[in-house]
Amino acid sequence: EAAALLGGGRPEFPVLSEVLDIYWTATEAENLGKSADQIRRARAPRLKALNNFIALVGDKQINQITRDDFHALRNWWKDRIEQLGLTRNSANKDMVYVASTLRRVALERQLDLEFSTDRMMFSEKDEKTTRLPIPDAWIIEKILAPGALDGMNSQALGILLTMINTGARPSEIASLTAAQIHLAGPTPHISI
Repeated sequence: EAAALLGGGRPEFPVLSEVLDIYWTATEAENLGKSADQIRRARAPRLKALNNFIALVGDKQINQITRDDFHALRNWWKDRIEQLGLTRNSANKDMVYVASTLRRVALERQLDLEFSTDRMMFSEKDEKTTRLPIPDAWIIEKILAPGALDGMNSQALGILLTMINTGARPSEIASLTAAQIHLAGPTPHISI
């Protein structure tokens, strides 16, 4: 007890199932001004990545995480890419989310631990990620056809029309506050 009180005790190493709570607390300031839905959507991929990692390597203390554990995650993703046709980008994001979460928790807890995915990322050079534009004819026939939007409530209709005219995402429009809408001045605009 005396050694711990004087700073000589061993640091407490959280287990993987605890790291997200530590991470969320450490990154609270990054969520200022975001809606609850924006925060939920930002957290979801990190939560998914950590759950995948725990399912593979177990609920270890973070000081027990090895490079082999990251190799296990990479190999698991390699199999999913081959068997399910998933993208290498998804795999890379999972590995980055796991490593960056662990690095931030180690920093917050002042733990001298390294978590690296160097030379483990999948090459995305030849992976097609270009989205094709929606054909004008489809927009005219489906969205702009008389009566096509009659069943939408006014809020959903407003979001859709704003999205079409600005290119903003539906979630960005739905989360707008009055302070982000600028109607005065030479160019009316929204701040996202």
